[in-house]
Amino acid sequence: MSCWNRRITALLAVLLICTLSACGQSQIPLDYGDETAFEADLNAGKNLVGKTVSFVAAELHPQSLYGYDIWAGEHLNFISSKNPDIEVGQTVTVKVTAVESVIGSWFIEYEKVDAAADENTIYAADVEDSDNADETEAPQPLEIADYGWYADPPHSGADTMCLHYCGMMHNPNETLVASYPKITVTISNPDGTVIATDSQMAFLHVMPEDTATIIGSMSVPLGRITNETMVSIHPSWDSFTSVNLKQVPRTTDFEIGNVTEQPGSQSFVTGTITNLTESTVDSVSLSMIMRKEDKIVFMEESYVGDLRPGTPAAFQFDRYSAWPEHDAVEFSAQAW
Repeated sequence: MSCWNRRITALLAVLLICTLSACGQSQIPLDYGDETAFEADLNAGKNLVGKTVSFVAAELHPQSLYGYDIWAGEHLNFISSKNPDIEVGQTVTVKVTAVESVIGSWFIEYEKVDAAADENTIYAADVEDSDNADETEAPQPLEIADYGWYADPPHSGADTMCLHYCGMMHNPNETLVASYPKITVTISNPDGTVIATDSQMAFLHVMPEDTATIIGSMSVPLGRITNETMVSIHPSWDSFTSVNLKQVPRTTDFEIGNVTEQPGSQSFVTGTITNLTESTVDSVSLSMIMRKEDKIVFMEESYVGDLRPGTPAAFQFDRYSAWPEHDAVEFSAQAW
């Protein structure tokens, strides 16, 4: 046999061995067969980086703040910097490269892979879904612990006025989180005539046994306003869930201090807010309420960002007129 023939024969043998070896290799195992099982273990505090999961793409949000966001499960956001080239309803299999919890939702970075289910694949039926309501606690509705409103004096000749309103929403449940809370304001007359209505949602959750303040404003037509006109405020929410409670700050996890009022041609209220948790909070909605003899006479909302643990951050409220006469100032901070 010639030298070239021997070389060709050896090369074919190597290729045959490589081909057989490849055929004998097993696929990447699929760790989670659906998004429900995957989310349950995330909520249970397990580290799932490096795990594989198949999920159904429920919604696609290409322009989200986090990148190309695929919604799945109750609070799952699969994030990519590029278009993953999938459609709503499609089942996607990925390997998790990073996980971050932000106010009760999970943001997951990933790479698409081929994985095969085996006897170790976990499905929803195999785990206790920690997103389900605690069976020992029947959900109780959110309550309006307090509310207030006032109207700006209408301009001369105006046919509308601006109504400012706020509601303090209390979650009486011991373990259940209220998702997407909002307050609805209705202006009506005793005969049932609705003059105006408005809804306001300011954040994603109200934590168990916590009270959060929502502030809003609306335009109200003056034509049918009478001395008997009523203002009613009601709470609503999307659902109650049980999430990893340690991941979500409560209003009591923020401390307000060094509050100072400075009157003048431009009035100021300044102070500091301190994050008492062990993690940085990206954004906080800070509400200021002024009262006179317990009646709410002024309200305003501001935002403070990048609150690092234990480090006071300055905040400021200001306006080009005097503050309404008041004898108390209250603050409420809610992670956004």
